Amino acid sequence: MKQSDGRTAVEDRARWLTELAAAVADAQRLARTLSSARRGSAEIDDIHVCLEAVRIEVEQLRRGGWKARPTQIDPDWLSLFPGLRRSGS
Repeated sequence: MKQSDGRTAVEDRARWLTELAAAVADAQRLARTLSSARRGSAEIDDIHVCLEAVRIEVEQLRRGGWKARPTQIDPDWLSLFPGLRRSGS
């Protein structure tokens, strides 16, 4: 599938995932810096867990792990993101 400028959707996807991986790595470095300043912070620990989950997911996508995703999000997965919990849960 070609786009008007000659790039393919696959090339665009690969470039986007590379940029996303770099952004996640930057965020992980920043989280490590914050962690050094705030030892024992539960919020920083949560950030580390979330960023590592994102890093793993991006790496899987970069390796071709593009498959249909479930439409319902597993509540155990949501528990990693305390700020995203749905009200009434």
